[in-house]
Amino acid sequence: MVDAFHDLGGKEGKQQQVRNPDLTDWCIEANDCDNHAHAQDSGGITFRAPRNEPATLWTVVIAPSGSSKSLALQHVMRPVYGHEREARDRYEAAMERYDPEGDEPRPVRTRYRTGDPTPEAVVQILDENPRGLLLSRDELAAWIGSFDRYSSGAADLQFWIELWNGVQVSQDRVGDGNVTVDRPAVPLTGTIQPETLAEKVGELHFRTGFASRLILCRPPVKPKTLTGAEVTQALRERYGQLLRTLYALEDRMEDDTPASVTLSSAAKETWIRFYNRENERLNAEASDTSRAARAKTINHAAHLTLTFHLCRVADGDREPGPVSEDTLEDGLTVARWCLNETLRVYETLDLDTKALGPPERFLRRLPTPFTTDDAREAADGGGRHRTDNV
Repeated sequence: MVDAFHDLGGKEGKQQQVRNPDLTDWCIEANDCDNHAHAQDSGGITFRAPRNEPATLWTVVIAPSGSSKSLALQHVMRPVYGHEREARDRYEAAMERYDPEGDEPRPVRTRYRTGDPTPEAVVQILDENPRGLLLSRDELAAWIGSFDRYSSGAADLQFWIELWNGVQVSQDRVGDGNVTVDRPAVPLTGTIQPETLAEKVGELHFRTGFASRLILCRPPVKPKTLTGAEVTQALRERYGQLLRTLYALEDRMEDDTPASVTLSSAAKETWIRFYNRENERLNAEASDTSRAARAKTINHAAHLTLTFHLCRVADGDREPGPVSEDTLEDGLTVARWCLNETLRVYETLDLDTKALGPPERFLRRLPTPFTTDDAREAADGGGRHRTDNV
């Protein structure tokens, strides 16, 4: 990781991944690395085969109440809050000068993050901020739980899945017309308690592929102690400067297509080996949930690599140009860790069972062999667990 991020997380004692919204308009081209860089999709990581992928990560930190997860999130989000506050002040000042009867266009507020996850609000903000938007929430429970609770929940869930894929999204409002965003990019980061996650995530989230898009991390919880360690002002300033540099990166080519970077020849060979190996492992997975999570790891690996590359360029650690093999290896390493951690969370919170439909959960509660009484008991929620995988 870039030193500014690594040191910040280490001295705080807790690491949170901050997704910079302005990286979402960059693409990384995983093939054709000898050609000049060109973009295919805004907010996308570009693969010549088999498909184009968006540059989006959804990260969720899982920890119980009292574990300081909220403080950790606020700590790394502080510079982003500052950018949002400054943009708000500039917008309000511009609105005071704005004359509706004049020739000047109405001011548009620049946005860096939102805590309002409604599709209507997100589409409207993206329409005015095509570079992308970070969705950060301290508690993601209401957002995740809303998809199977309200009448519009299923439609909202499909909206978010398409948004993660970088697929064109639109909203139609009576009297306001249509708002369409061609290349949506909304990375997400937030926290949730373990019991709440197990309660909120269910069959619908897994069946639609929503759950596999979440990178889950459940760090160990240790007793709080005062050590005297502090994040120095110099480190805070370096971290803030890194984010400012990232926000200032040019994200468009001369023809207004999104900027992209290529892989070096060595990195390309490494990527091909990784891609083929992961697909072999994917086909060998026995669990549908594990298979879906491993499939998304390929996407996460490419985007993590892009993030590392741009951070190192912004920090002055690397010259602009093709992604090096060592940066790609770092991206692959972190992606594998994210997969293993996500699968560990599945196991510790029994999310594989949550992914099953009612018939499958009923059959899993039955012993082998089973009697009519066993079936009645299982239907009531009891019964012994089967030892074989139904």
